[in-house]
Amino acid sequence: MLPRKTVAALERLLVTLYRSLPMYLTDAVPWTRQEDQRAIEVLRYIVADQKGSCARIAGYLQSHYVPLNTGHYPMSFTDTNDLSLGFLVTLLADSQRVDIATIERLTSDLNSDPRALALAEEALGGARAHLEALQELQNRVVGQAPEPATG
Repeated sequence: MLPRKTVAALERLLVTLYRSLPMYLTDAVPWTRQEDQRAIEVLRYIVADQKGSCARIAGYLQSHYVPLNTGHYPMSFTDTNDLSLGFLVTLLADSQRVDIATIERLTSDLNSDPRALALAEEALGGARAHLEALQELQNRVVGQAPEPATG
């Protein structure tokens, strides 16, 4: 049986990943343009990686007979409906920073369970890589912005 602290941290980690903004956007498909192809690829990469982490965390919990709770998307995510993916890149990066901080806090609660700690560290490494990819997208969006008019 897993200690309650470990179960709570793993459940929170699962919800953080499973109910992330990128996962939400796979259901509430943002408006895209031809120029958003790279952003679409990055979003797909993030979601695929998060789904893999969720599967591993869920498998570990289930192997210890812990019922799964995947939570709910935050209501604030509905504010992103009908926005363009290009516009959402900054929101995605900000959301990723929040998720990283959450995962970092959770990781410290898993020191007594090497497998749980490894799952959290893997998720943290992925989250940091996702932020890096989103920041590259942000730089592209800034680079594509029209030059300000001079008078």
